[in-house]
Amino acid sequence: HTDALLDLLVKCENKVQTRIKIGLNSKMPSRFPPVVFYTPKELGGLGMLSMGHILIPQSDLRYSKQTETGITHYRSGLSHEEDQLIPNLYRYIQTWEAEFVDSQRVWAEYALKRQEANAQNRRLTLEDLEDAWDRGIPRINTLFQKDRHTLAFDKGWRVRQDFKQYNIMRQNPFWW
Repeated sequence: HTDALLDLLVKCENKVQTRIKIGLNSKMPSRFPPVVFYTPKELGGLGMLSMGHILIPQSDLRYSKQTETGITHYRSGLSHEEDQLIPNLYRYIQTWEAEFVDSQRVWAEYALKRQEANAQNRRLTLEDLEDAWDRGIPRINTLFQKDRHTLAFDKGWRVRQDFKQYNIMRQNPFWW
């Protein structure tokens, strides 16, 4: 997580909102409170996920002290002292470093569980791997897909594609 990435995401989020406002032929802030953008689609909003509006403004916190429910709405661009945080998408994305460390741990656990299963002459079950099913790079669940044998032979595919441009002298339209 870098500040530059967060700034870029906030900028893009604001561009999307501005494009929506222009499409409706109005940029008047009072017509577009944040609830319009961030409310789930099931409740009539646009269902956007926020990346940039991290702090709840002080002016909105005075209402949370009057009620039992706490904070439900907020305005962006204001500041406050208590640093109460809005749950936004940025907090739920793991950093690459954490993802790699977690991946090493998960694959080491998988190797141990597989050794135990082989020693007991049994197969690994979903219950054995349930806590690590959607973790690791590549994900543990890829071992249990129909095309797992193809995946085993295709290690390093992205790197090979990158270096192929120096061997083959024609344009690759699918470089992205």
